[in-house]
Amino acid sequence: LELGHIWDNYLEPEAVADGRPAELISFLRKRMISNSPIGMTGMIDGLISAPDRVDALAKVLAETGLPALVLFGADDDVWKPAVQAAMADRLAARKVVLPGAAHSPAVEAPDATARILADFWIEVERGSS
Repeated sequence: LELGHIWDNYLEPEAVADGRPAELISFLRKRMISNSPIGMTGMIDGLISAPDRVDALAKVLAETGLPALVLFGADDDVWKPAVQAAMADRLAARKVVLPGAAHSPAVEAPDATARILADFWIEVERGSS
């Protein structure tokens, strides 16, 4: 299927039904149809077949003392929030759930996302995370 067809027939009607602002819908459409279908297929294949490496990452974080943050939308309909929360727990990471955001918090709640990331990085820089 062509990406424009997927957008026009599935994703845009869903975004409209969810009450997304027109300017956000326009941005999301442009982002979707600008993708490479081959690249999108490769990402999907990778997501389906990639092994779970969360425990390996958790080991690196524990060994190095590096902090981690898992930030996700409460209404994510692509990657279940419960799965992301469980991953954060496995990583011993700080977990932040953004109410009203779905799969793209940086798009759906940009100010809150930026504030949370900046605060986290400032804490890391100061050594207080």
